[in-house]
Amino acid sequence: MQGVLHVVPSDAQSDSGNQITATQAQFLQDQSEATSLIASDNNAAPSGAPGSRTWSVHVGDTTSTLHAAILGMMPRSLPNVVSGDSVKFLWGAFEPHTVGFGPDANLPGPFGWDCGKAYVAFGPSGPGAPPPCTEFENGNPEIIGDPGTRGPGQGLNRNGVTDSGILVGSAYGVNPGTERWSVAAAQPGSYEYHCTVHDFMIGTISVTGT
Repeated sequence: MQGVLHVVPSDAQSDSGNQITATQAQFLQDQSEATSLIASDNNAAPSGAPGSRTWSVHVGDTTSTLHAAILGMMPRSLPNVVSGDSVKFLWGAFEPHTVGFGPDANLPGPFGWDCGKAYVAFGPSGPGAPPPCTEFENGNPEIIGDPGTRGPGQGLNRNGVTDSGILVGSAYGVNPGTERWSVAAAQPGSYEYHCTVHDFMIGTISVTGT
């Protein structure tokens, strides 16, 4: 994330009252749309019958003006999933996200995970190709990148990592863009997941046998 600061003379013309009013009106419009979008994403009902339903989780979202990015799993909790159902993760945000199940320590190399609970070093083969973006955490360089471990439709595994990889679309010039991913809810249990780019984006899927 970068920005530019312009320093102007003290006698430079400031924003007019009309500009300030227009900016405030745009902010209120974006805020209203974001609030409605969050409510809609959180209240989407599953399709199908129990045992064959498809649930939807929005992995972040963005207003139509692209002025407001919503960073969250919506809904954050799916408490009524039963064996045989599937969960579809939808990427509609103007930012990259991932869906990762499993402990950070088991995430695959050669990447170091941004915002992870602990630093994960490069693999023995080195960092590989130049990354799209790097930053430092606790003095260690981390790459923002995630190739994923499993394709769509894989079953959840409490003992291993199930990871979507980076979910991006046309906004990032990726062709084809991955804009949806899914998991099969076969084994009962509680499954926590998070975005490896934004570790505060977390969610839980609770699966029962019937």
